[in-house]
Amino acid sequence: MAMDDVTKYAKVPAGTIFEFEDPATPDTFIKLPNIDSLGEVGQTGTFVEVTTLVDKTKKYVADRPDAPEKELVFIDNAGDADFKKFLDEAEKGSNVRCKITFPSGRIAETKSLTLAGWKMQDVSSGDNSAMKISVLARQNDITWSKSA
Repeated sequence: MAMDDVTKYAKVPAGTIFEFEDPATPDTFIKLPNIDSLGEVGQTGTFVEVTTLVDKTKKYVADRPDAPEKELVFIDNAGDADFKKFLDEAEKGSNVRCKITFPSGRIAETKSLTLAGWKMQDVSSGDNSAMKISVLARQNDITWSKSA
């Protein structure tokens, strides 16, 4: 059996689109093109031991899934009204709906991404990088789909 050529399906993350739902207009998503890093996207469960006295080896069942804490990193764009709206929601500790479209065709949509404030990342002389802002978040649920 021949191996697939990885170049037929491998994609670099360039072109990833991050959007959040406008709190004033439900079902209207606002693209934030200054996103620099998303962290892990998805959720996995842990395991609960259910071994009984009769078992000779440990037995497990899957626990409820949990999502990782997220640190969304943005290149600072202080003059952008949409970015300010997102940071305002982070300051309030709001739950926002977001959508991430990956170049591979996968789409991750969260019904509730809990935001927990924002901070300016360390700025150092000679750093040779853009000023960045981190938003702490936790994904409460996720629905995966694929673009046509």
